[in-house]
Amino acid sequence: MSPMKKCKVKKMPNGRPEVEVGVQRRRSDIAPMTVEVDLDALRATAARMNDPACDPDAVVETVRRKIDAGEVDDGDVRKTIFEIMDILAANVEKPTAGIILNHSRNGARELADAAGFSAANYGKNSKAIFSVMRNVWNLRPAHIADQITKIELIHAKSSDFAAYEPRAVDFDPRTFTYDLDPAFDHVAWQSELEDFKHKRSSLTPAQQNDALKQRYESMRQKVKEYVTSKGGLFKSELEEWMRAQGFAKNVAQSIYSGMIKSGDLAKVTENLTNRGFVGTPAVIAKILAESPPETYRLR
Repeated sequence: MSPMKKCKVKKMPNGRPEVEVGVQRRRSDIAPMTVEVDLDALRATAARMNDPACDPDAVVETVRRKIDAGEVDDGDVRKTIFEIMDILAANVEKPTAGIILNHSRNGARELADAAGFSAANYGKNSKAIFSVMRNVWNLRPAHIADQITKIELIHAKSSDFAAYEPRAVDFDPRTFTYDLDPAFDHVAWQSELEDFKHKRSSLTPAQQNDALKQRYESMRQKVKEYVTSKGGLFKSELEEWMRAQGFAKNVAQSIYSGMIKSGDLAKVTENLTNRGFVGTPAVIAKILAESPPETYRLR
């Protein structure tokens, strides 16, 4: 296999770097990715980068667990980011970019916040990343479709040089790369998203309330069918599935609590591990009947 084409960087008159992205041809040449804010793994990865056989231009670090783990402490997030950058500075001899990946907030109405004065709100749960990083890129779909193949890149924060103009790229399924779309109209797309975000309902308050009740009932039914199909599951697994379905955290908690209170679902807790197990009342009753009394407790 042929080696990768190196990334070329040059300074423009306005001080902004122009980057020609390399074509990665071998798995070993792709910039290493460490996950879950594993700082020990990052140190090991950083040390390997000084090996001539490993010559990436960036290290990618995800902060999913840090951001998704319930209540977020901004100070803790900032501390983690500084630790990541300090590890790279102390262990990597060549100039290397540290790239932090984070999820955006869920919901179609949030897409308009990727650009403009609300750009700091686009990242999920915490503004800490936006405040600490020197450069922030917000990514969002650039069209409405079941399969998103066009992505818009918005340079939401630039502390070192003039920000790039928004641009869109198209996914090429033949090469698994993205090609620049020079005809993309950022202003028109932003306007369309703003209109959608602020669109007012033509329904009366009573009709809106009825529609909300129907939506909640539909969600409750979906949760009940899933739990029944699984024969019961740990509460943490149910929460993860609900997030994957697009349930907002407060909505998911409201639906879960309501279903426990109404008796649609029941829960027991393992005394040894303190893990909650959720199932239909019949499933939970069977578990309690077939287990030693000291194994579980209700709720």
